[in-house]
Amino acid sequence: MTRRVATAPLLLLVGSGVALVWALLPRSDPAEDVGGGMAGFRIPVTVRAVERGRVTERVSLVGDVVTSRRAELAFERSGRVAEVLVDLGDIVAGGAILARLEDTVLERELAVATAGTEEARVNAEVAEREAARVRETGGDLVSESVLDQRESDAAAARHRLAQAQAVAARIGAQLEQGRLRAPFDGVVTRRFVTDGTFAAIGREAFELVDLERRVAHIEIPPPVAAALDDGVEVTLSVDELPGLSVLAQLDRVVPAADPGTRTFLGLIHLGERDPERRLLPGMFVRASIVRRDALDALVVPTDAVLRRPEGASVVMLAPGDDGPTAVFVPVTISASTVDRTAVVPVAGATLSVGAQVVLTGVDNVFPGAPLTPLQRAGRTSPGVSSPAGSASAAASGGASGDV
Repeated sequence: MTRRVATAPLLLLVGSGVALVWALLPRSDPAEDVGGGMAGFRIPVTVRAVERGRVTERVSLVGDVVTSRRAELAFERSGRVAEVLVDLGDIVAGGAILARLEDTVLERELAVATAGTEEARVNAEVAEREAARVRETGGDLVSESVLDQRESDAAAARHRLAQAQAVAARIGAQLEQGRLRAPFDGVVTRRFVTDGTFAAIGREAFELVDLERRVAHIEIPPPVAAALDDGVEVTLSVDELPGLSVLAQLDRVVPAADPGTRTFLGLIHLGERDPERRLLPGMFVRASIVRRDALDALVVPTDAVLRRPEGASVVMLAPGDDGPTAVFVPVTISASTVDRTAVVPVAGATLSVGAQVVLTGVDNVFPGAPLTPLQRAGRTSPGVSSPAGSASAAASGGASGDV
């Protein structure tokens, strides 16, 4: 134990001496260390050539299929259901009778009213002829009082005929209220009555849906809604039907956000676009919408684009005396997918087809940095030709993707 304690001061003294010697040695300037020490160092990067092609940027949204015309049908008067003429799923034409009430009493009342109307019509015709005869006779043969009486009788007969016709019309209307008709062409989606059911006024008996007025309601976030125009291309699909794809257009974006979800509503009318009625009310659908479409644009890999608060840019290889160096080219983005981005150089910047841009290692590069392009699988560094790389580049032209 005594020996170990004795060696501790000795070690401390030796360490202090080494530190003193290190402090007295001459030191070089840090800038000189960077310039001299890194003079032969070059940042390894992989590069890709700028291409010309098309980039279609899509956004994936969700929604539901609804119908803009749906009716809950009910009888306009109470009564016992005598007959139901349709069933669930039946396609009916507008004006077709769906069900009717028991109308025996009303039918008898209508028969009586019809007979009374006919009698009133005959009486009115007789009174009219008598009044006409008196008027034609006139002169000294018929007094004014008799003429007035005949005219009064004819007028009273006409009023009685009108009254009888009104009674018959009222009973006929009551009979019609006992016949529930389809207000438009549609499909019966719900039925609440059967033969013998007592139907109350206003109580729902059927639901009718117009399949020709199906609409896809798509939920659109505010940033996407602000960039969309009416008429953009939309592809609709359903998870449960992998092979189903309906090509349509965005007809309208409702210019007010939903207070609850803070999303805007996009409307896509499906009538003629889905004549086979594959998309039905109540279905959950996915919508792939073309957000931006850049045609014949300069295309770079998406990973090659630096997105910073001051703007986007790509790093281009520029020839130098000691090898290629990094040049930052500011760009604007026309369209972007997971793999490809269409860019436009800002005013004064230069970027052309065939130029090499940094892909891997771009985050470590600074303006003027010395670069060493490395070969990637299926790609080549500048100056090295590769049929496989050329074929791969050609195959990537015109691709599109979802974001």
